[in-house]
Amino acid sequence: VASLVAFFGLDKGFPTEQLMTSSDTSNKIYFVSTAVHDILKADTKRQLRLVHAGVKIFEKNPTKGDIFDYRLRQEGVPFMLPFMSKRKVVLDRADFSKLLAEGRMLIEDLQTAGAKGLVHGMEGGCVLFILNDETGIYTGSKTVYMAGWRGAYQLTLFVSKFEVQAMMAKFAPAKPDAAMPDSEAQPAKAEAQPVDPVKPEAQPEPTPKSEEPAPAPAPENAEAPAP
Repeated sequence: VASLVAFFGLDKGFPTEQLMTSSDTSNKIYFVSTAVHDILKADTKRQLRLVHAGVKIFEKNPTKGDIFDYRLRQEGVPFMLPFMSKRKVVLDRADFSKLLAEGRMLIEDLQTAGAKGLVHGMEGGCVLFILNDETGIYTGSKTVYMAGWRGAYQLTLFVSKFEVQAMMAKFAPAKPDAAMPDSEAQPAKAEAQPVDPVKPEAQPEPTPKSEEPAPAPAPENAEAPAP
């Protein structure tokens, strides 16, 4: 624990007593809540059978030489960041986006003012990349960060592909809506206007036909006309 505190520059406010491992040989360190810590501490006879507890905050990374071999896990950063004074590199949006897109970056390619000198002055090992957000949106609890590694010549991310995709979607520029082809353009609908009902034209009334007198009936004894 003392090595972690010194390497990351953790101040006295960080609750180191809440760091736990599943066994003496485990290569992972978890951060648990105060309540869970008290329960585990009270289990002196080890009667509890734990499957999982806490958030994975550190993991051992195989290294060569004297490099500190524990690295920060991305999900554990929120619990560490407020207490860290070392191993932080603030990057402008261009460098941050490039590192996010490619997953690695040569130290000499850093364009952020002061970043190259800061990294050169660090020993190898875990490092935390933080976005320098000039808009003021991603600050405080919304700070954007990526856990990574400082190698001899390059910087490498230790972030899952799902988290990378999520961050890339957040920082990708919005694409303008494509113009609709003329053939697909829909004509605007004219507003309906009230229409006066059409009155039928007046038709002239039919003239009644004059009644003709009915022919007189023929006499019963009348002779038929000669052919």
